[in-house]
Amino acid sequence: MLKIRYPKFTILILSYFVVIALFGGWLAQGINSFIVGLGYWGAFLAGVFYAYSFTAGAAVAILVILGGDLNIIMAGLLAGVGSLISDLLIFKFIRHSFEEEITKISASHFWDKWRNNYHLNLIFKKYILPILGSIIIASPLPDELGVAMLASDKLISSRVFAIMSYALNTAGIFIILLIGK
Repeated sequence: MLKIRYPKFTILILSYFVVIALFGGWLAQGINSFIVGLGYWGAFLAGVFYAYSFTAGAAVAILVILGGDLNIIMAGLLAGVGSLISDLLIFKFIRHSFEEEITKISASHFWDKWRNNYHLNLIFKKYILPILGSIIIASPLPDELGVAMLASDKLISSRVFAIMSYALNTAGIFIILLIGK
């Protein structure tokens, strides 16, 4: 029996190969026509899928296709709303479902040295974590890690996160749509 050491990463990489095969192969003509036929709903759905690991590759391909056929401002704004909805689901899930485990980790001996170094801790929590999380959310990389970084900071409210998520995702989506143009 074949045992895969990193099954989730393997599936993620395979999903990108499937996207390349679908959107670059002989099926591309029919798929592209179907996607363009969805119009702005397609942009919204691509935004929803833009945030998740296993669908991010397909979402980027769809946005590139739509960028050539739709008004990119309207498509970008709608795709940003779709991505915001997905990110809020991830944010709420992480904030509430992982709260107990985050508390356990932060109380463990592993973090004692980190917590005791106030300046390092402050720089990491105040600057590095939010900047890195924001870069991940804005990029076509899956948003789960970036959202988790921001959700771990109790100072970031759902409202502030929603504004950040929409702005960052929409900026990243606009770049992808411009590439399609």
